[in-house]
Amino acid sequence: LGDVYKRQGLGSGSVVFMLIRLGWRWDECGSTIALSGEGLVATKAAAMVDYHLVTGGSPMTEGRHYWEVELTAGHCFMVGAVRPGLDHDKGHHNTNDAYFIYGADGSLFGNGKFGADPQGKFATGDRIGVLLDLDAGWMRLYRNGKRCGPGFTEGVTGPLVRAAQLLFPGDKVTVLPGAVAPEGAGEEGEFVAVVDYASLSLAQLKDACRAKGLPVGGTKAVLRARLEAAAAPPQ
Repeated sequence: LGDVYKRQGLGSGSVVFMLIRLGWRWDECGSTIALSGEGLVATKAAAMVDYHLVTGGSPMTEGRHYWEVELTAGHCFMVGAVRPGLDHDKGHHNTNDAYFIYGADGSLFGNGKFGADPQGKFATGDRIGVLLDLDAGWMRLYRNGKRCGPGFTEGVTGPLVRAAQLLFPGDKVTVLPGAVAPEGAGEEGEFVAVVDYASLSLAQLKDACRAKGLPVGGTKAVLRARLEAAAAPPQ
């Protein structure tokens, strides 16, 4: 727990006082999840491969809110927000009661999204930031202070509580108390995706060409060149 405070520049002192002064912690969790570090750390403890829920903080009904969670171990987690009062021994990413980003590939789940807009796998130590604006009706996600995908662009309503879902034993997420939203967060405008075509497989390149109405024949190099040419701004 001391390392958490050091990373945030908090120094030493009363843990309880810091939690009260700086905000929230995990309050409630499923039966396979253990809480430690005065409620800052949530760990999937039992050998059950199924999503269980952990939530914290007071319900949010209006205004703008920002918080961060560190991926301390594992990657099959989901971070975001859910409706208060859900069953913590179940996963809710396939329902309209949750807004999540998935650690394995950075995609969105909940409220009509299922594996949408993948942004790449999160790494151990990454900070997942959530910026929620309940007046404007959107949620934006951040990876280590930089925007991560489009997020949920409309129709986000309260009440919501901060949440994570853990899948595998050993998966662990840690609340980062006192987190501050990145400079300019919420004012970035529409998200513009930058695709690294060099990292895609032949099948993925063909799918990308097909989605853009481009020919799908050729080698990986040919398909990459075709996609990059189509994405280039006009001269």
